[in-house]
Amino acid sequence: MEHLTNPDSLSTRMTEPWFIDSYSADIELAMAGAAPAVPLAAVDRAKNKAQGSIYLNSARMARMQGDALLMRHFLLRAKAVHQIDAETLVHWESTFLLEAAVQRLAQLLQDLGAKEILLEDTPLLRTIVTQLEPAVRVRWSGSEGLTFLDVVDWCRVTDFPIRVVADGGGAKVEFDEPRATRMLQDLPRGFALIMQDYRTDEP
Repeated sequence: MEHLTNPDSLSTRMTEPWFIDSYSADIELAMAGAAPAVPLAAVDRAKNKAQGSIYLNSARMARMQGDALLMRHFLLRAKAVHQIDAETLVHWESTFLLEAAVQRLAQLLQDLGAKEILLEDTPLLRTIVTQLEPAVRVRWSGSEGLTFLDVVDWCRVTDFPIRVVADGGGAKVEFDEPRATRMLQDLPRGFALIMQDYRTDEP
């Protein structure tokens, strides 16, 4: 699936609920109009395959829009219809999990109307806190405060054990299981798709 980058492209709306609903409805209507009637199992297979494709492309659009949480949403939907591989999910966690967790934390604080947050003073939290300020004032405590790793766990899309470690001026996700580490050695097709930008044809 390839689209031109332009402000009026329908593809820029594919992360919106009505787009997904219309896409699914088109498949159902096409199958309903077939003669002879298409068995329900065949309709489900066709929908799963088509929806998997649109979910991956919606994750791609969400990445282009800078919304890691929305990417997670569409990857979980692709996972639910069995149209995404474990390798793509591992790559997403390695690349976007912490960004999604920070976005989720900021979302929670905004929903609560919080103006100030108490965080445990750790090197990891020191690396991510700049993404919360100045919207929320941060105070540091010696040993108690919000557990950022709880937010990270909520944002996960795989079951592989991980560690979140400070990495220079930032932080990164490391996998403890050799199978997951091996998955990171090659770039899977699904993740390559998500990371592609749409092309622009110059006039």
